[in-house]
Amino acid sequence: MLRQLVKRLLSSKRPSRATARPRFRPKLEALEQRDVPSVTVVNPGDQTNYTNDLVNVAISASDSNNAPLTYSLTHAPAGLTINPNTGQITGTIDVLADVASPYSVTVSATNGTDSDSQDFNWTVYPSQVWMVNPGDQSNYDDEHVDWTVYAGDYSNGTLSFSAINLPPGLSINASTGEITGTVSDDADVNGPYATTLRATDGIYSASVNLSWAIAAPLDLDPVTNTNNSGAGSLRARIQEGIDAGAASIRISFAAALTGTITLTSALPDLAKNFRIVGPASGSLTIQRDTSQGNFRIFNIGDENLTCLIESLTIAYGNSTGLGSGGAIRNLGSLNLIDCSFQNNTSGSSGGAIYNGGTLNASNCSFYNNTASASGGAIYNEQHPDANENLVGGTLILTSGCVIQQNMAAGSGGGICSNAFTTVRIRDNCQISANVALYGGGIYNCGDLQMIGGDLPSNEARTSGMDPGRGGGYFGVAGSTASFQGVAFDDNRADDRGGGFYLMAGSTLGLNTCTIGTNSANLASAGPGGYVEAGATFNPVNCTISDDVGP
Repeated sequence: MLRQLVKRLLSSKRPSRATARPRFRPKLEALEQRDVPSVTVVNPGDQTNYTNDLVNVAISASDSNNAPLTYSLTHAPAGLTINPNTGQITGTIDVLADVASPYSVTVSATNGTDSDSQDFNWTVYPSQVWMVNPGDQSNYDDEHVDWTVYAGDYSNGTLSFSAINLPPGLSINASTGEITGTVSDDADVNGPYATTLRATDGIYSASVNLSWAIAAPLDLDPVTNTNNSGAGSLRARIQEGIDAGAASIRISFAAALTGTITLTSALPDLAKNFRIVGPASGSLTIQRDTSQGNFRIFNIGDENLTCLIESLTIAYGNSTGLGSGGAIRNLGSLNLIDCSFQNNTSGSSGGAIYNGGTLNASNCSFYNNTASASGGAIYNEQHPDANENLVGGTLILTSGCVIQQNMAAGSGGGICSNAFTTVRIRDNCQISANVALYGGGIYNCGDLQMIGGDLPSNEARTSGMDPGRGGGYFGVAGSTASFQGVAFDDNRADDRGGGFYLMAGSTLGLNTCTIGTNSANLASAGPGGYVEAGATFNPVNCTISDDVGP
């Protein structure tokens, strides 16, 4: 009984579930919405380059929703652009971009609704390396290519060359910049090629971008005989190419064909992109019949054409009464490989060649050519195009070209290059034993550079009351020239400047050159060279054994 009573009392004091103390249940309120950007651009950091540098900078950005982004770039150095889809900044920094440096650059990315941007500084310093842009190139399948990238270093550093996306079959010499090879027989399929050429001294660099077109030429049947005309002749093949529908024509010769093609009249103008390839160097000559009237051998009169002549000897052309260029008149782009020019004459300028376009000669020789005015072997000048703009005037000599025993009654026994022109000579070329009134070897009014080779035994010969000056080289007011590793030896002037003559306002730089055993007739007239007041003469590491006057 007692046990039951105690159990009742205890149960009567326990609170019911209905009146139990409520448990703590916190109320969850919605969190405050924060403004979190969906687009984020990563700052690439400040950038530093030199003029002519090739740039490739990747911009990193993201979208929280993985939406596609569009990129933009403002206030960047000239020459740079951004890919709007990838954010890659590429290009070649403009040669004058250092003038406005530093740049406050902004890079942005947007998904169309949200965007983000980052600011950074881009500093550009002037480069010590320069490079001449050779311009866009055009070749044919199976064509041999041999030309040199022209670059230099104002600090005299050693350059290394490279190239990106050359046409297949071609390569560049890392030490010399020479591009050589034979274009593959199907290279036209993937052309044109966006090619980049670069030179660097390890610190500074320069680069150029160009388009390299490769065409599949129309191959004509070979030339089979040395006749002046008729079936199988060179004249017939040229006319056949002109009449054909193709823009590029290749003319070859039967492998066993040797001797001389003697022409009684001018060949048809090369009015298309012709490639004329002889059977072997020195085995076949094309010449004018000297008993006939005057005419030149080849004429390229259209600045839009690119032609090649290889492994031929061209002789006895005579343009007297027809203008300049005894053997060839070129207004387009002409490549010469393993050719020889002998005994050609012009009643004006350019005994062998008048070049008003771009002339690239590799391993060619010029002997005993004569001009009544200037440029015994080659006369180089700009010419007005159809819109009256001056174009052309680029001369490139490479791979041991020889210019010897040519004569001009006026200026430049070997080469005469007019105002606003460009001349580049390298790879051990020799300009020797040429004669003119001014500049027996070279007469320069433009921009000239010669690397390696010799300039010996040229003569500036007095004519009447006009004094012969500048046996090896003559620089006109406003001209610039640099010679590196060139020997000025045994040159002679009847008046002043046996080795060279500089007019007031001209500039000549010599680096590791030798000047010796030159002579000038006038006493104290500078057997080594004569520098007028107001001219600039800068020899560096040269051996000069002749006096330089006055």
